[in-house]
Amino acid sequence: YTFTLLILFFCSQLISAQTVTNWYEGKGSALALTFDDWSPGQEKIAAPTLIKEKIQGTFFVTSVNIWSNKAYFQMEQLLANGSEIGNHTKTHPQLTSIANDQAKLTTEIITTKEVLEKNVSGLNVTIFCYPQGLGPGNKNVENMVKKDHIAARGIFAPRSRKWSYPINDYYNLPTIAVNKNMTLSLYKNYLQTVQNDGGSVSYTHLTLPTTPY
Repeated sequence: YTFTLLILFFCSQLISAQTVTNWYEGKGSALALTFDDWSPGQEKIAAPTLIKEKIQGTFFVTSVNIWSNKAYFQMEQLLANGSEIGNHTKTHPQLTSIANDQAKLTTEIITTKEVLEKNVSGLNVTIFCYPQGLGPGNKNVENMVKKDHIAARGIFAPRSRKWSYPINDYYNLPTIAVNKNMTLSLYKNYLQTVQNDGGSVSYTHLTLPTTPY
């Protein structure tokens, strides 16, 4: 299935969520579309598709993957469309491996936030994503993240997870991977489960191919 097909299917699911009042603007459940790394496929496919379809998502950017000022301009377009730009470190390291090196942690976490905010007009980075999901539970890593971020996303949620709120730990938010193993039927099943439970689900798109598969 192409990425565009999944996005169009997501659009069709929004209609049935309008009459329940547990969530923002009377919606009955919540879906977060997130994208990690700012890989080439996200710049060429994901970002333009979301902008065209007027769908909001969260792009967690690894700053070493930014090759030109064109990327910053595209991030500004995403912001104008209502999307978020989040911090995914400078080089995508295992943060637990540098947890005792405050200088490296500062470069990976704080400096990256500052670089994004300097180059993307109007951007205030408030959310973070741990590379490879490693960092939650490590005090040094979490304390550095908490200095300038209000929440952080962890790694994949168990398939049997109860989609209910409140979440006790906003610095280890769970997610589900959308990759070649994800089928449209499974995608729909998760959405229906969330809608029935009145909870939320986060989908994570990792490295997308530069052409649809």
